[in-house]
Amino acid sequence: MPDVLSDLHIVLRWLLCHAVRTVYSDFTVRKQTCDLMKGEPF
Repeated sequence: MPDVLSDLHIVLRWLLCHAVRTVYSDFTVRKQTCDLMKGEPF
């Protein structure tokens, strides 16, 4: 099941990133948060 879990984690990271981008209009905050999530091993 690693592939399914991997896909789920990618979706969760994307949703979290999108939520932050929606809440915070500041580009720097959005970029840092998205970069941080891409580097985080969930």
